[in-house]
Amino acid sequence: MKHIKFVIFFISAIIIFFIYNITDDKKITYLALGDGLAKGQTPFDTFGKSYTDYFYSYLKNKYKVNGNYKTFTQSDYRITDLINDIDNVYTIKKEKNLTITSLIKKADIITISVGSDELFYKLKQYNDNIKIGNKQKIIKYIDEMFEDINILVEKIRKLSNRPIIFIGYYNPIPFSQTNETTMDSIFNYIDLKFNEVINEKTFYLDIYEIFKEKETYLPNKNNVFPSLEGYNLISNKLIELIEEEKLI
Repeated sequence: MKHIKFVIFFISAIIIFFIYNITDDKKITYLALGDGLAKGQTPFDTFGKSYTDYFYSYLKNKYKVNGNYKTFTQSDYRITDLINDIDNVYTIKKEKNLTITSLIKKADIITISVGSDELFYKLKQYNDNIKIGNKQKIIKYIDEMFEDINILVEKIRKLSNRPIIFIGYYNPIPFSQTNETTMDSIFNYIDLKFNEVINEKTFYLDIYEIFKEKETYLPNKNNVFPSLEGYNLISNKLIELIEEEKLI
Protein backbone atom coordinates (compact mmCIF):
# COMPACT_ATOMS: atom_id res chain seq x y z
CA MET A 1 0.00 0.00 0.00
CA LYS A 2 2.83 2.36 0.90
CA HIS A 3 4.48 1.51 -2.41
CA ILE A 4 1.32 2.45 -4.32
CA LYS A 5 1.02 5.73 -2.42
CA PHE A 6 4.61 6.57 -3.23
CA VAL A 7 4.06 5.84 -6.92
CA ILE A 8 0.94 8.02 -6.96
CA PHE A 9 2.82 10.82 -5.16
CA PHE A 10 5.74 10.53 -7.58
CA ILE A 11 3.50 10.66 -10.65
CA SER A 12 1.58 13.62 -9.20
CA ALA A 13 4.84 15.49 -8.58
CA ILE A 14 5.93 14.93 -12.19
CA ILE A 15 2.57 16.16 -13.50
CA ILE A 16 2.73 19.28 -11.30
CA PHE A 17 6.30 19.93 -12.44
CA PHE A 18 5.36 19.78 -16.13
CA ILE A 19 2.24 21.89 -15.63
CA TYR A 20 4.31 24.51 -13.80
CA ASN A 21 6.93 24.60 -16.52
CA ILE A 22 4.32 24.85 -19.26
CA THR A 23 2.42 27.69 -17.59
CA ASP A 24 5.37 29.50 -16.02
CA ASP A 25 6.42 32.63 -17.85
CA LYS A 26 9.82 32.74 -19.47
CA LYS A 27 12.41 34.47 -17.28
CA ILE A 28 14.66 37.06 -18.92
CA THR A 29 17.87 38.67 -17.71
CA TYR A 30 18.48 42.09 -19.26
CA LEU A 31 21.77 43.94 -18.90
CA ALA A 32 22.30 47.59 -19.82
CA LEU A 33 25.87 48.84 -20.09
CA GLY A 34 27.02 52.35 -20.75
CA ASP A 35 27.13 56.04 -20.03
CA GLY A 36 24.68 58.77 -19.09
CA LEU A 37 22.29 57.77 -21.88
CA ALA A 38 21.95 54.27 -20.43
CA LYS A 39 21.68 55.61 -16.88
CA GLY A 40 19.08 58.28 -17.71
CA GLN A 41 20.87 61.61 -17.46
CA THR A 42 18.44 64.43 -18.16
CA PRO A 43 18.97 67.67 -20.12
CA PHE A 44 19.16 69.46 -16.76
CA ASP A 45 21.92 67.43 -15.08
CA THR A 46 19.69 65.19 -12.99
CA PHE A 47 18.86 61.51 -13.48
CA GLY A 48 15.52 60.01 -14.43
CA LYS A 49 14.15 57.41 -16.80
CA SER A 50 16.33 56.22 -19.66
CA TYR A 51 15.50 54.14 -22.70
CA THR A 52 16.82 51.25 -20.57
CA ASP A 53 14.02 51.78 -18.03
CA TYR A 54 11.31 51.97 -20.68
CA PHE A 55 12.69 48.83 -22.29
CA TYR A 56 12.83 47.07 -18.92
CA SER A 57 9.15 47.93 -18.35
CA TYR A 58 8.33 46.43 -21.75
CA LEU A 59 10.11 43.21 -20.76
CA LYS A 60 8.34 43.09 -17.38
CA ASN A 61 4.97 43.24 -19.10
CA LYS A 62 5.84 40.13 -21.14
CA TYR A 63 8.19 38.04 -19.00
CA LYS A 64 9.54 37.47 -15.55
CA VAL A 65 12.63 39.67 -15.48
CA ASN A 66 15.68 39.71 -13.24
CA GLY A 67 16.73 43.04 -11.72
CA ASN A 68 20.10 44.80 -11.43
CA TYR A 69 19.97 45.71 -15.10
CA LYS A 70 21.59 49.16 -14.65
CA THR A 71 24.38 48.23 -12.24
CA PHE A 72 27.09 49.11 -14.75
CA THR A 73 25.77 52.39 -16.11
CA GLN A 74 27.16 55.74 -15.04
CA SER A 75 27.69 59.23 -16.33
CA ASP A 76 30.91 59.77 -18.33
CA TYR A 77 31.43 56.00 -18.73
CA ARG A 78 33.83 55.56 -21.65
CA ILE A 79 34.42 52.59 -23.95
CA THR A 80 37.80 52.02 -22.30
CA ASP A 81 36.14 52.12 -18.85
CA LEU A 82 33.91 49.22 -19.85
CA ILE A 83 36.89 47.30 -21.19
CA ASN A 84 38.85 47.94 -17.99
CA ASP A 85 35.92 46.84 -15.81
CA ILE A 86 35.74 43.53 -17.67
CA ASP A 87 39.50 43.05 -17.40
CA ASN A 88 39.59 43.95 -13.69
CA VAL A 89 36.68 41.75 -12.62
CA TYR A 90 38.29 40.69 -9.36
CA THR A 91 38.93 44.23 -8.14
CA ILE A 92 36.02 46.22 -9.58
CA LYS A 93 32.61 45.49 -8.09
CA LYS A 94 29.44 47.48 -7.84
CA GLU A 95 26.34 47.32 -5.65
CA LYS A 96 25.48 43.97 -4.04
CA ASN A 97 28.95 42.66 -4.94
CA LEU A 98 27.91 42.03 -8.53
CA THR A 99 30.69 41.86 -11.09
CA ILE A 100 30.32 42.93 -14.67
CA THR A 101 31.51 39.54 -15.94
CA SER A 102 28.93 37.63 -13.89
CA LEU A 103 26.15 39.85 -15.21
CA ILE A 104 27.33 39.49 -18.81
CA LYS A 105 27.36 35.69 -18.45
CA LYS A 106 23.80 35.65 -17.08
CA ALA A 107 22.30 38.16 -19.52
CA ASP A 108 19.88 37.03 -22.21
CA ILE A 109 20.16 40.36 -23.96
CA ILE A 110 22.65 43.22 -23.62
CA THR A 111 22.27 46.85 -24.71
CA ILE A 112 25.25 49.19 -24.85
CA SER A 113 25.36 52.95 -25.27
CA VAL A 114 28.88 54.17 -24.80
CA GLY A 115 31.19 56.59 -26.55
CA SER A 116 28.66 59.39 -26.88
CA ASP A 117 30.36 61.66 -24.34
CA GLU A 118 33.64 61.54 -26.24
CA LEU A 119 31.97 61.94 -29.63
CA PHE A 120 29.78 64.83 -28.49
CA TYR A 121 32.82 66.59 -27.07
CA LYS A 122 34.69 66.25 -30.37
CA LEU A 123 31.71 67.47 -32.38
CA LYS A 124 31.36 70.53 -30.19
CA GLN A 125 35.11 71.12 -30.06
CA TYR A 126 35.44 71.22 -33.84
CA ASN A 127 32.04 72.66 -34.69
CA ASP A 128 33.15 76.27 -35.11
CA ASN A 129 35.61 75.32 -37.83
CA ILE A 130 34.01 72.11 -39.10
CA LYS A 131 33.61 73.52 -42.62
CA ILE A 132 37.32 74.10 -43.13
CA GLY A 133 38.97 70.77 -42.46
CA ASN A 134 38.20 69.54 -38.96
CA LYS A 135 35.86 66.90 -40.33
CA GLN A 136 38.93 64.70 -40.96
CA LYS A 137 39.94 65.06 -37.32
CA ILE A 138 36.51 63.79 -36.29
CA ILE A 139 36.74 60.90 -38.77
CA LYS A 140 40.14 59.96 -37.33
CA TYR A 141 38.67 60.03 -33.84
CA ILE A 142 35.74 57.83 -34.93
CA ASP A 143 38.23 55.29 -36.30
CA GLU A 144 39.96 55.22 -32.91
CA MET A 145 36.62 54.82 -31.14
CA PHE A 146 35.74 51.80 -33.22
CA GLU A 147 39.08 50.17 -32.52
CA ASP A 148 38.00 50.22 -28.86
CA ILE A 149 34.45 49.08 -29.70
CA ASN A 150 35.85 46.04 -31.50
CA ILE A 151 37.98 45.22 -28.46
CA LEU A 152 34.90 45.59 -26.24
CA VAL A 153 32.90 43.17 -28.40
CA GLU A 154 35.74 40.65 -28.29
CA LYS A 155 35.83 40.87 -24.48
CA ILE A 156 32.08 40.34 -24.17
CA ARG A 157 32.08 37.50 -26.69
CA LYS A 158 34.51 35.56 -24.51
CA LEU A 159 31.81 35.61 -21.82
CA SER A 160 28.54 35.43 -23.77
CA ASN A 161 27.08 34.58 -27.17
CA ARG A 162 23.77 36.31 -26.44
CA PRO A 163 22.52 39.28 -28.52
CA ILE A 164 24.34 42.58 -28.09
CA ILE A 165 22.64 45.77 -29.27
CA PHE A 166 24.70 48.94 -29.67
CA ILE A 167 22.68 52.12 -29.41
CA GLY A 168 23.96 54.56 -32.01
CA TYR A 169 24.62 58.29 -31.76
CA TYR A 170 22.78 61.47 -32.62
CA ASN A 171 23.83 65.05 -33.31
CA PRO A 172 23.50 67.12 -30.11
CA ILE A 173 24.20 70.43 -31.90
CA PRO A 174 21.20 72.27 -33.43
CA PHE A 175 21.46 72.21 -37.22
CA SER A 176 21.02 75.96 -37.22
CA GLN A 177 24.48 76.13 -35.63
CA THR A 178 26.34 73.70 -37.86
CA ASN A 179 26.62 72.39 -41.42
CA GLU A 180 23.92 69.79 -42.08
CA THR A 181 25.62 68.18 -45.08
CA THR A 182 28.87 67.74 -43.18
CA MET A 183 27.07 66.37 -40.12
CA ASP A 184 25.13 63.90 -42.28
CA SER A 185 28.36 62.64 -43.81
CA ILE A 186 29.95 62.16 -40.37
CA PHE A 187 27.02 60.07 -39.13
CA ASN A 188 26.92 58.11 -42.39
CA TYR A 189 30.52 57.21 -41.67
CA ILE A 190 29.51 56.06 -38.18
CA ASP A 191 26.89 53.84 -39.82
CA LEU A 192 29.58 52.28 -41.99
CA LYS A 193 31.80 51.62 -38.98
CA PHE A 194 28.95 50.00 -37.03
CA ASN A 195 28.13 47.82 -40.03
CA GLU A 196 31.65 46.43 -39.78
CA VAL A 197 30.88 45.38 -36.19
CA ILE A 198 27.43 43.84 -36.57
CA ASN A 199 26.78 40.17 -37.28
CA GLU A 200 24.09 37.60 -36.51
CA LYS A 201 24.43 38.22 -32.75
CA THR A 202 25.57 41.85 -32.65
CA PHE A 203 23.19 44.61 -33.70
CA TYR A 204 23.21 48.36 -34.20
CA LEU A 205 20.31 50.71 -33.52
CA ASP A 206 20.58 53.83 -35.70
CA ILE A 207 18.99 56.79 -33.88
CA TYR A 208 20.52 59.67 -35.86
CA GLU A 209 17.50 60.28 -38.09
CA ILE A 210 14.91 60.14 -35.30
CA PHE A 211 16.72 62.98 -33.49
CA LYS A 212 17.65 64.96 -36.59
CA GLU A 213 16.16 68.45 -36.39
CA LYS A 214 13.89 67.33 -33.53
CA GLU A 215 14.91 69.93 -30.99
CA THR A 216 11.94 69.04 -28.76
CA TYR A 217 13.81 65.84 -27.91
CA LEU A 218 16.91 67.87 -27.00
CA PRO A 219 15.36 70.77 -25.07
CA ASN A 220 18.52 72.24 -23.53
CA LYS A 221 20.93 73.69 -26.09
CA ASN A 222 23.68 73.66 -23.47
CA ASN A 223 23.21 69.99 -22.64
CA VAL A 224 23.47 66.95 -24.92
CA PHE A 225 20.98 64.63 -23.18
CA PRO A 226 17.45 63.94 -24.44
CA SER A 227 14.07 64.53 -22.86
CA LEU A 228 11.87 61.69 -21.59
CA GLU A 229 10.17 61.73 -24.99
CA GLY A 230 13.56 61.25 -26.61
CA TYR A 231 14.44 58.32 -24.34
CA ASN A 232 11.04 56.75 -24.98
CA LEU A 233 11.61 57.13 -28.72
CA ILE A 234 14.90 55.19 -28.45
CA SER A 235 13.12 52.49 -26.44
CA ASN A 236 10.35 52.15 -29.03
CA LYS A 237 12.92 51.76 -31.80
CA LEU A 238 14.78 49.20 -29.67
CA ILE A 239 11.59 47.20 -29.12
CA GLU A 240 10.92 47.25 -32.87
CA LEU A 241 14.36 45.77 -33.50
CA ILE A 242 13.91 43.13 -30.78
CA GLU A 243 10.57 42.00 -32.19
CA GLU A 244 11.65 42.16 -35.83
CA GLU A 245 14.76 40.06 -35.22
CA LYS A 246 13.01 37.81 -32.65
CA LEU A 247 15.87 38.29 -30.21
CA ILE A 248 13.89 37.09 -27.19
